[in-house]
Amino acid sequence: MKHAGIYYLANSTKYYLAELEVKDDSIKIFNVDSDKLIYKANVHELINEISIQGNSTLIRFPDGSSFIPDDPSLKWEWDSLSSKLIRKITNNLKSLVLIILLTPLFLFFALFYGMPFLSSEIANRVSQDSKEVISTNLLKKLEDEYFEESKIDYLEQEKLKKEFHKNLSDLNINSDNYRLMFYKSDIFGANAVALPDGTIVVTDQMISKLLNSPNLIMAILFHEVGHVEDNHGLSQIIQSLGVGLIITLIIGDAQGLSDALVGSGFVLVQQSFSRKMEVEADIFALESLKKLEMPVEDFSNALESIMDLDEDAYSPYKNYLSSHPHTKKRIELAKEYRQ
Repeated sequence: MKHAGIYYLANSTKYYLAELEVKDDSIKIFNVDSDKLIYKANVHELINEISIQGNSTLIRFPDGSSFIPDDPSLKWEWDSLSSKLIRKITNNLKSLVLIILLTPLFLFFALFYGMPFLSSEIANRVSQDSKEVISTNLLKKLEDEYFEESKIDYLEQEKLKKEFHKNLSDLNINSDNYRLMFYKSDIFGANAVALPDGTIVVTDQMISKLLNSPNLIMAILFHEVGHVEDNHGLSQIIQSLGVGLIITLIIGDAQGLSDALVGSGFVLVQQSFSRKMEVEADIFALESLKKLEMPVEDFSNALESIMDLDEDAYSPYKNYLSSHPHTKKRIELAKEYRQ
């Protein structure tokens, strides 16, 4: 079967009036004026192009040359499935408009619902060895950029570690998977951080504030254990990778714009995810206190004790973007749980 059209040479404006002959998997291009063979290729070597209704289906060859048939309605039998599907959609105005309208909605649900669910499922299947590798790298970065050597007395540190591991055993949690570490950090302030492998870092500012109330320190540590047991930290890392990939695919490879948008996407999306995780960790801490027959109000008291150190961090706008729910709201949850 032959098809009339125009054959364009590779990297050139020169062209020939030509005929394309298809036979089995072979394609031959003949010069109409001289009837000489000017190009030959195999169907499997072709570079697929997406055709739009009203435009001729262009064939692009491996050397960069191309052929455009005179008949704009002509469709090639070897078109890829994706090309046929896209052509069918673009030829239907209603389908095209519907896709344009639904795409932002799809992305919203993918980022804020699908990604959290998927990341949680993946995190639950990651081995402890892999968590340790990730946590070691994270801790090194924190040590290099944010942490300094702890000034808390060594005996006091050992006392807290012993009490912490005893409580974990009483909760039927494998204490071998946890280690408690202490650092000074002016940037983190009074805080505690749980890494995916069970490493829990507590700042000197937190210990100093609660040093005379070890039960309150334990209440905060139970909250961090809740993050580890539910794989929150690892889920956030996987979410970040997934969100970054989606945003990068959408905006392409414009380096400056990509970095800015991906960075802001991580912040906003991750903060939204982690608010729910913080509440789950709070509930874990409250349940742990009950199981150990410790006062449930220890958790709210711990939050109240450190709230004055962080009060300036909470404006209506910062609260909206904060990874932790407003401390006052967490205190209310703890008090309601006690009732």
